[in-house]
Amino acid sequence: MAIDITGPGVCDVLSTLTNVNINAGGSLVVDVDVGGFQPRRGQEWTIITSESGPILDGNGGKLFNTVTDNSDRVNFTAAIAPDGKSVVLTAVDANPGTVLVVR
Repeated sequence: MAIDITGPGVCDVLSTLTNVNINAGGSLVVDVDVGGFQPRRGQEWTIITSESGPILDGNGGKLFNTVTDNSDRVNFTAAIAPDGKSVVLTAVDANPGTVLVVR
């Protein structure tokens, strides 16, 4: 899955009408618009929403095996929101050139 982030709270969103079960893990690639935008620690983006059903993590506690920022500027983590109907991407820090393995 690839997500483009273009500003605070502005990104691509995968929206479904039913429940979502993430089984395989896989990779999430985050493209940040480097034209003057630098995500700050704690900023969040909703990247997956489910209209009527829960989002389930069937990958042993890892929604995605890796989350990679193509601009090499920020680390991100992805987690299911407390309401169970969305996945939220959060900027963790700004350590260039690293890859974060998601819990």
